[in-house]
Amino acid sequence: MRKNNKKEGFYLKFIINKWANFFFFIDNLAFPIDTMHKEYNSQWLNEYELTTKEKTALEKYRQFKYLLFRQGGRKLFDDITAIFYQNTNSITKRKKELSSFLNKKQINDLEKIFFVFKKRFNKIWRKNLPILSNNLQNIQIHYQKKEKDFLLAFELIKNFYQNSSDKYSTEIFLIIRPFEGFVGGRVISKSPHSKILIESGKIGKKNKKIIWNHFWLLLLHELCHLFFETEIFQQKLNDFLKNKEELKQFLVTYPSTKTAYWATRRVMREMIINSVVLSSKIKRIFDKNYRFNKKLVLLRIKNWLEKTSSNPNDWGDIILKEGGVFKDYIIIKIDKYINKYLGIKELDNKLLNKLYEILYYFPKNLLEELSKK
Repeated sequence: MRKNNKKEGFYLKFIINKWANFFFFIDNLAFPIDTMHKEYNSQWLNEYELTTKEKTALEKYRQFKYLLFRQGGRKLFDDITAIFYQNTNSITKRKKELSSFLNKKQINDLEKIFFVFKKRFNKIWRKNLPILSNNLQNIQIHYQKKEKDFLLAFELIKNFYQNSSDKYSTEIFLIIRPFEGFVGGRVISKSPHSKILIESGKIGKKNKKIIWNHFWLLLLHELCHLFFETEIFQQKLNDFLKNKEELKQFLVTYPSTKTAYWATRRVMREMIINSVVLSSKIKRIFDKNYRFNKKLVLLRIKNWLEKTSSNPNDWGDIILKEGGVFKDYIIIKIDKYINKYLGIKELDNKLLNKLYEILYYFPKNLLEELSKK
């Protein structure tokens, strides 16, 4: 099932595929990447807990994934993942492609893992397929209305990253989300076929305008990772960070990076994208009346922290651990600088340095501002 949005040099294909969702389901059960994805698992297991067979199968999947990383690193696992993200449900085709990376026993073992979860997943799939299908139809409708705005935002961000390509094409897989709205996405592969996923839940009757504006910003975020984080960009970032102190506090935010070196690069990459995509200039393309309200952002963060912990001494670790809560604060701090670049000049070391300074003092700078309220 797919819908295409095509303009000369720019091609988005939205896809719903059962095997992509099945793979996401099993991988998330075994390796939830954050608190939100742990909550996905809680929802998927709320009818009945994992059976003994399922627990054994999950452990076999974990060992399978560990082995792939030992044999070929992240790239090998990503190549195998991409095989499941296709616009076909042909098992024969997938097994043939898997044979380029795995031996016959490994393929059979993987097939058995999927078989163990087949009954549970099929029930979830039947419940969520109508939601995904409805979202796919609505994406098509909304894209026709927002195409001009979306392409304008894309062009501004493209020029900011100094990207010279004139052709952009990708497949976008809609993935089951057991909560409302569009939250979460990632790049599946950049080559030979570019693919990303967007986690897609039920769209409620309230706040539809906010939900759809968020969808376009989420999609832009993932397209930045896909198209604009080129080798040239990565080298530029590496050169900038070469003599900078590592931002080791962000290991708490990104534990999967394992080292302060990679945590620093991860937070810089993410916040470059967030600072641009969620800037007031880009947001106003989708909502002409949008305005930043620093006081409201700080109040919302403080209220959230007070509900989470009554002890302000815990807030620094909580902010870092939850990660997403600090985005709006950093965006507000950098926004006036970003607006001087978008549509005017490209990302440079001066702007990188400004962002680095904000992150260097984080979360101390946020906590100091909260203490004044």
